[in-house]
Amino acid sequence: MFRHLLVPLDGSRLAETVLPAAAALAGRMGAEVTLLHVVEPEAPARVHGERHLKAREEAAAYLE
Repeated sequence: MFRHLLVPLDGSRLAETVLPAAAALAGRMGAEVTLLHVVEPEAPARVHGERHLKAREEAAAYLE
């Protein structure tokens, strides 16, 4: 049915709770998973009580 899943992450542990479900769903469907983090120009210092990823390099390292 689905061939590709896009999983947006904001760098928080709360957002990461979706990863096991996304991996299981992708495995059952034979789909690929792409992780996404959008770097905001005027990002807040913290999100969900955790430090916000503000630099492109930092976000890329996190997604790896």
